[in-house]
Amino acid sequence: MNRGECKPPIFASVVFMRPLGQHQKGHLRSWRGIVQARDRQYQAFLKAVDDRAFFVELVAAIMGRALDLPIPEPIIARTPDDEVLFGSVALPHPDLRQPVFDIKLLSQQLIRWTPLHPAAAFDEWLANHDRNKGNILANGMGEFWLLDHELACGAALGPMDRVRNQLLDIVKARATDDLKKFQAVHKVESAGLEMTDKLVETAAAHAVEVAEDVVVFLETRSTGLRRLLRAALKDTGELL
Repeated sequence: MNRGECKPPIFASVVFMRPLGQHQKGHLRSWRGIVQARDRQYQAFLKAVDDRAFFVELVAAIMGRALDLPIPEPIIARTPDDEVLFGSVALPHPDLRQPVFDIKLLSQQLIRWTPLHPAAAFDEWLANHDRNKGNILANGMGEFWLLDHELACGAALGPMDRVRNQLLDIVKARATDDLKKFQAVHKVESAGLEMTDKLVETAAAHAVEVAEDVVVFLETRSTGLRRLLRAALKDTGELL
């Protein structure tokens, strides 16, 4: 996929799936399985979520991948019982789908992670307060994958509400002097501005009943993303 290209999800039928324990995935209804697309089969993780969460997951995966963020390829999967599930392509072996359980170690590794700044801006745009050690996957060699964005763009949030952004907290912790703080603000703002220029190009193609509400939320938030990022990075209580 070329940078900037919003590639549509994989449409597939479920061939086989087995339940995952809640401790493995964090969802009451989640599975690992095999899906059949037009061209091939895929190993996949699947979950049942409500319409809003489904669309948020879809937008996050499509937009994040267009921005070269490491997010698994999304799947829209239909079961034999005609239930539609959100899914993602399982990452290749060796199986690095294991979350990092040592939060201190995770933070130390993320500080050196090249996509940290754009990932932090991405979470701010999505109003994603749920980035945690359970939805950042690592391979033990400094590479990470981001997943599970269903709680972003919360229905109870206003588009300009401040949220706790764990990745921005790591950026701030790394900026130990004024020059590093300036560089951090510039890097994250640059990533945020690029996102606003590419906003939800494929929303109409994947519309569901709640799509318009989510798109309006993201469009509105994009207009103030720079102020939100500056406020968070400078640790002020008000928007600048």
